[in-house]
Amino acid sequence: GVARKRVFGVGGEIGREGTTIGSLMIVRAGIVIMKKGDDEIARLAPGDFFGEEGLLAGRKEKHGLQALTRVTVFEIDQTAVASLLRERSELAEDLALHLANRDAIGENSGVPTIQQERRRLDLLDAIRSIFRIHRDYSKL
Repeated sequence: GVARKRVFGVGGEIGREGTTIGSLMIVRAGIVIMKKGDDEIARLAPGDFFGEEGLLAGRKEKHGLQALTRVTVFEIDQTAVASLLRERSELAEDLALHLANRDAIGENSGVPTIQQERRRLDLLDAIRSIFRIHRDYSKL
């Protein structure tokens, strides 16, 4: 299949702040901690995903990622994500929205909605340009 299963032990480092995770990781089991330095920012549970910033927008991770418990993730590489997004263009929009929301985590600035929306559209453009996705309006 397109997803590779990876398992991390308790305390295992899944992603390091400032590095790029080049694939989309979906938490299958266990709890992942998002950290900024030594501070816990958020927790990811099964169904949550990460690594999309690097994969979709070529960005470095803003947070370190560490296994709180034994963690199983499915790792989906860029090729697989690209074909997935080509089949379902609305996924790109979901991901862009998710990225914009994730941007707001740990920023207590209270980003105004319009700015958030603009950021979402920028992200959507970045995603589409990387994957060369163009919405097919003929189906509407």
